[in-house]
Amino acid sequence: NCIEYVVVHELCHFIQPNHSQDFYRLLAAIRPDWKEQKQKLKQLQPYL
Repeated sequence: NCIEYVVVHELCHFIQPNHSQDFYRLLAAIRPDWKEQKQKLKQLQPYL
């Protein structure tokens, strides 16, 4: 799930190049659980 979140996040940048409100709206439309996935990724960061 974290990998999928990262891939979707990066693909959204093709449409919205910055982290604007529109970017996060797009991300949420595709991955409604993006906040949870981002938090999980932060928890895994020391191990990556």
